[in-house]
Formats: sequence, C-alpha cells, structure tokens
Amino acid sequence: MKEVFPQAVCGLMFVFAMTSLGSAAACFLGDRAIKNGISVISGLSAGIMFASSVWSLILPALSYGNAYTVSVGFLAGIVVFALFAAFLREDENGGYKRLFAAITAHNVPEGLSVGFAYGAAAIGAITPSAAFGLAVGIGVQNFPEGAAVAMPARKIYSRKKALTLGIISGAVEPVAGIIGFFASVAAAWIMPPFMSFAAAAMIFTVFSELSADIAEKPLAGAVGACVGFLGMMLLDVLLG
Repeated sequence: MKEVFPQAVCGLMFVFAMTSLGSAAACFLGDRAIKNGISVISGLSAGIMFASSVWSLILPALSYGNAYTVSVGFLAGIVVFALFAAFLREDENGGYKRLFAAITAHNVPEGLSVGFAYGAAAIGAITPSAAFGLAVGIGVQNFPEGAAVAMPARKIYSRKKALTLGIISGAVEPVAGIIGFFASVAAAWIMPPFMSFAAAAMIFTVFSELSADIAEKPLAGAVGACVGFLGMMLLDVLLG
C-alpha cells in the first residue's frame, strides 16, 4: 500500500492537471483551435477509455471475483450515470451554473474510478501500470471537459475567472480519488463490483458525451479512437 499510494497521488494529480490544461487552452488558445481538434481529442479519449474498461477493469474484475458481482457493479454504474445524465443534463439554453454543476458532478465518480483502480493495485488485483492507464484515459478526456467548462464562461466572466472555474470543476477528482483508494483497500471484497462500476462509468461517458464530438468529424474521430484503443491495449498488455 505504501508503495502504491504515491503513484495514486501522481495519477490523480495527472487527471486534475489535464482538466486545468484544458481550461487554460480554452482561455488562451482560442475557440477555433479547440474546435478544430475536438473530434481527434474525443476519439483518442474514447479509444483509451474503452480499452481501459476492458483490459484494466472488467477482465481483472472477472478473474478476481465472479460474473455475478461484476455484472451488479456494471449495472450500478449504468444506473448512476444515467441518473446523472437525466438530472444534470447540459442545457444549451440554460444558465452557465447548470453546465458547471453537471461537469463538476460528473468528475466525482471519475475520481473515484481512478482511486478504486489504484486501490485494486495496492491489494494485487491489478498492476499499477493498469491503474495508471486508467488515469491516462480519464485524464485525456478531461482536457476537452476542462475546455467545455472554460469556453462558455469566457462569454460571461474574465479569462482569469473562466480558468479558475475550470480548475475548480476538476479539483473534486483527486479528493474523490483518495477516498476511493482507501475505501477499496479497506474492503478488498468490494473491488470486483467497484471495478466494473468504473468500467460502466467510462463506457457510458464514451457514448453519452464523447460520441457527439467524434461525429462532427467522423474520420478524424475514428482514427483517434483506434489509435487510443491500440495504445492503451499495448500499454496494459505489455506492461501489465
């Protein structure tokens, strides 16, 4: 546990830093640069997250637990994220506070997912490299999310405040991740359903949030998704 915890902190800070970088890019690089690359970024994120869900979470969960507990965790993840989508839906005609609340709330289970993964690594259920791969997948898709928070804020607030709001929206992730890490280590038997819960959360995010951005430029998005999937698969298989 002592060896894995610093790695968990680094992974969680990477996830947080990517949200902050996305917010900074939206504030200082301009809307056009983000818009032109959003399909590739989202495709890359989707591929990484999908591969992480399979090789870093579902398959280890099945070997560590059983199909029943894994299925329960996966279904719970679908239900929770479906509720998030239903009650905290992003409304283009609504106020900015609704958008900010939606993305910030969405970041909580993402942080928990990374924390659970490192907790699984601490008890030997998966390798630390697999947990880091999950952090990379979530971190990469946090870049456009950070931009998504900051860009609308620029229409209302100063660049400095828009950047601050973007950073705040991602700050909940490392906090939730630390909680998830210690919770998973303290109760190792709950790891299989929690790992599949995290997998469901990422797969749901791929189809509910990233697919629309990929569809803007399908070819670029598809290439990004394939590259992300292949890279994550190799990272997990060769290093895990």
